[in-house]
Amino acid sequence: MQLQSYLQNTRLSFDRMSSEKIEKYIKKAFPEHWFDYARELKDASMELWQSHKNVYIAYSTYEEGDFFRKLYSRTYFLLMGLAIENLLKGILISENPEYILDGKIDKEISSGHNLEALLKKVGSINFMDREIEICRTLSQLIPYWGKYPIPKNFSMLKNELFMTEEWFEELLKLYTKLEFKLCELNINGIKGPNNIDFPRLFVEGVSDKVKI
Repeated sequence: MQLQSYLQNTRLSFDRMSSEKIEKYIKKAFPEHWFDYARELKDASMELWQSHKNVYIAYSTYEEGDFFRKLYSRTYFLLMGLAIENLLKGILISENPEYILDGKIDKEISSGHNLEALLKKVGSINFMDREIEICRTLSQLIPYWGKYPIPKNFSMLKNELFMTEEWFEELLKLYTKLEFKLCELNINGIKGPNNIDFPRLFVEGVSDKVKI
């Protein structure tokens, strides 16, 4: 009887610990945190843009010739790409809270950095062809030329794009569209998984434009 009681108490303790960890995980996956990471990444990119957008670097390579690009071209792309990825995932979790059921992120939104695939799963926004093309480009840059000089193998080699004023404005426009939608979806809170509801999300300058 003592052994049985011990095992039962151990099991209850384990279940309690698991339940607490699941709750903590789900709360860390609230849409507000995806927004928070996205805003931080975007703001970092904006800081670089404002201070270095007119700073260029020129260099030569043995095989590919001469290059002239903005100093932090790859960094602008990478930061804005990751910001947009965070917003897309926050939107998808808002639309599908079961994506974090039982403290596990669903493979629907966790397999790689395919932003084009994520964008096409969003049901609350209609995207233009250009926005899909942008996410297709970001899907290449985040796991590859935004961070490394080469991809995983030769068949995946792509030409690197250089940041321009036009590209930066397009990325910022898409970011703003996604940010607004995330705030709109969470303006009144959302029924979450495991009886843990998502809190209301209010972002000054964004949420106050939402029509309730």
